[in-house]
Amino acid sequence: MIENMILEKPAARSRFRTAPCLEEREQYLFHLMRRGYDPSYLRSVSGLLLRIIRFLGLATLRTVGLDEVETATRAWVAYRGPDRRGTVGNTTARFPRVAKQWLRFHGRLGVPAVPVHPYEKEITDFSEFLRLTNGAAPGTIHEYSKRARIFLSWLATKGLALSRVTLNEVDEFFETERAQGWSLSTISNQAQALRAFFLHAEAHGWCPPGLARGVRKPRLSIYDGGSRGPAWADVRRLLRYESKKTTITSLRAHAMLLLCSIYALRSSEVANLQLIDIDWREEIFCVKRAKRGGYQRYPLQYEVGEAILRYLKVRPRCACRNVFVS
Repeated sequence: MIENMILEKPAARSRFRTAPCLEEREQYLFHLMRRGYDPSYLRSVSGLLLRIIRFLGLATLRTVGLDEVETATRAWVAYRGPDRRGTVGNTTARFPRVAKQWLRFHGRLGVPAVPVHPYEKEITDFSEFLRLTNGAAPGTIHEYSKRARIFLSWLATKGLALSRVTLNEVDEFFETERAQGWSLSTISNQAQALRAFFLHAEAHGWCPPGLARGVRKPRLSIYDGGSRGPAWADVRRLLRYESKKTTITSLRAHAMLLLCSIYALRSSEVANLQLIDIDWREEIFCVKRAKRGGYQRYPLQYEVGEAILRYLKVRPRCACRNVFVS
């Protein structure tokens, strides 16, 4: 039983077992445990769930609307009874968050239906085109689809149809967003995404031809005078500081920082590095690139290899094949 693992006092275990929704609470706590949360956090969530059940008036788990969660939160904020004693941290903010997460985990959070976007079919088709035909990275697909949705939402609110849109409306859209505070770099990214969307839309006859060629990105200065990152001397000082620590977390951080600073790898590329990607005999390692996919080989620098080996000696034993684990 999970209460024996996270609750020390017999009275707390008894309250845990006798309160309603025992099975649903246990399932959620086991879910958090599998995700790596420590016992102190699980103990805090366990106690908060009892108060959530009480203030929501739950005898058994049922669908709960957002308005009910808000009402229960207000009641908890106003409450000054004995349950307020012994609570840790800002439970006023955590009460609705934990309640929603627990209910959502069991599919019992009643969320109002979101109206279907008038151009949902076109946006979905554009996303699939980027994924299947263009081979775009997931981040690029998400960003381009989001920016296409922003423009099409603006178009719908203006009562304009995609089939008759002109460059005048596109210019008006950019002027409106610029007045709302969009930076030149944001407008540039939006223009790039719109050009890709219009090319796809033209091929399907959704919009008049020639729109993609008419969308112009603003000119951006290559150097704006601002610092692009820490000085190399500062980076080396940070690495020397981390190399003196011997905890598992510090050894992991040191190896990851070396990969980021020396090879300029993205955080996702470091996180997804597999044990099989390192060839110790040949002193090389392979990285699956986050953009466009594919693998790239790098020579394994001595300092980096030693840092990874130091971490692997204390790395938690588990079935995960990633080099770095939590």
